Amino acid sequence: DALGVNVLDRRPFPDHHRFGREDFAKLGRPLVMTEKDAVKCDDLGLENSWALGVSAQLPPTWESAWLRTVEKLLSNN
Repeated sequence: DALGVNVLDRRPFPDHHRFGREDFAKLGRPLVMTEKDAVKCDDLGLENSWALGVSAQLPPTWESAWLRTVEKLLSNN
């Protein structure tokens, strides 16, 4: 959605799912998945599939808040 793509169907799988061709047999349209899942599907020979790179960005204040939390925990010992 943020990329300007209209997502027609979402099929979430649990973490560490062992993908098989049957998981994608009835799609009939381009498949977009994360790079993490694409690596697990590489040997399936899926046609018209694409890997989407995903990265996380922490807010600028996260590091200082985390350090304060750790310092507080350490001072309680």
